[in-house]
Amino acid sequence: MAVRKSKKWETNPFLPMLLKDSESKVKKVSSPLKKDDLLLVSRTTGEIPTNANIGIIYTQKIERNEFIKLYVKGMAALFGLTKAGQKVFALLYSALSGKEGKDKDLVTLYYPALPKETQEQISYRIFTKGINDLIKAEFIAESIMPFQYYINPTYIFNGDRLALIHLYEVEKSKKRLINSEHKK
Repeated sequence: MAVRKSKKWETNPFLPMLLKDSESKVKKVSSPLKKDDLLLVSRTTGEIPTNANIGIIYTQKIERNEFIKLYVKGMAALFGLTKAGQKVFALLYSALSGKEGKDKDLVTLYYPALPKETQEQISYRIFTKGINDLIKAEFIAESIMPFQYYINPTYIFNGDRLALIHLYEVEKSKKRLINSEHKK
């Protein structure tokens, strides 16, 4: 097993940040890829304020496996996870979803303990790269205990609803602006 160079933690490093965030009524979530983009969501209602310019909300009931796929795809897009990071995140999220994942903030990620069919789908190299990707994106933090990782409850939760919001804006054509200026 490769030795990881990330910091090792005695306690979950994400909890103080979570407690600080929970004092406010609005949760601010932004992507590290687009630092100026910001989404505000009400902690009490889970709704987006009306000034967010969203007009259509579509609700669809789906099976748990499809939910996990959509959740992983949405988080991967928002945080720029690699394919390896997406695969390990899907494993991580699957392990934490349902009753067995309730109130957990520590998870074991040990390649030899994975089921054989999972090992056939994900190589050890991809598994290790995925863990490193999740550490870098602050989805998990390495514990002082071998193969134990603290989860970041801001990004990983044991819920059954997910809102992936796509905001489409029509670009103003530079050509039209130039043509309209010449007509004046």
